[in-house]
Amino acid sequence: MKKILQLVILVAFSISSTLAQEHHYWFQNYGAHSSALGGAVVANWFDNSAIFYNPGANAFVTDSSISLSSSTYLYSETYLREGAGPNSSLFSSSVETIPSIFSGVLTNLDKSDITLSYGLLNINSSRYNINKQERGMVDVIPNRSESQFYIGDYSYKSKYLEDWAGLGLSKQMNANFGIGGTVFITSYVHDYYERNEARIFSDQSANSILAVNTFYDELEFRHIGMLAKIGLA
Repeated sequence: MKKILQLVILVAFSISSTLAQEHHYWFQNYGAHSSALGGAVVANWFDNSAIFYNPGANAFVTDSSISLSSSTYLYSETYLREGAGPNSSLFSSSVETIPSIFSGVLTNLDKSDITLSYGLLNINSSRYNINKQERGMVDVIPNRSESQFYIGDYSYKSKYLEDWAGLGLSKQMNANFGIGGTVFITSYVHDYYERNEARIFSDQSANSILAVNTFYDELEFRHIGMLAKIGLA
């Protein structure tokens, strides 16, 4: 049973490490130019995606507009070499539609230099569904002359969603300087399910079960928050 516990710890740690590496600030790039430049647009950006990168840049937008930028489809794979033990790897793949950003700008409010911007952004989105079964003859129970028949089942499911809705104001102070701020309402969803079960039989018949070890963990997490950004351009 000690070997089974070690397997559970190894798999859980590997998947958690994968998620941590995936979810970071630059996971998504908003807009065609930002995607092409790898997100290096904070200092000089003047379209609707400035509500996310630098709201101060919206002070120099001259025309009102609405835009939708989307990655359309996202294909992701997760592969853990020997994640379930020697010569036993874990694999997961998924295809998702990912709306990146819906945003708009309203210029010259009340015939002033104030610009209003708004946006709905998908910050992160991922889903994992991993299932694995191993079976065979092993020597688990000591002081028995014959090996036992072992069936091990592992199941892991995870859904991660993060969305922001924001409203911003920008003002052009002079021909070369603008300032702006954005307030975002954030929504975070993380559903997690993990189950690991090991069954030992004296032979390959269903009625000869000798021992069962089951590990089960489940989480449903919801969070609503608020954050603000200030930008200069």
